Amino acid sequence: MTKQGVVKTPGCSIIEADGVVHEFLAGDRSHPQMKEIEGMLEEMVGRLKRLGYAPGTSEVLLDIDEEEK
Repeated sequence: MTKQGVVKTPGCSIIEADGVVHEFLAGDRSHPQMKEIEGMLEEMVGRLKRLGYAPGTSEVLLDIDEEEK
């Protein structure tokens, strides 16, 4: 795609916490609290798994291993 001059815009999420707006771009690890954010996400995933949550992955269109979904 890049050979044809097509540029894909990275995915973006924006949240507001305690009156501060945080923007996250796909693949960007420059947020000053990235380690804390990743730690909290891992903790949340662990809690969800312990409670029996299993995400629905039947409609994931990418050809990746089930665990990566």
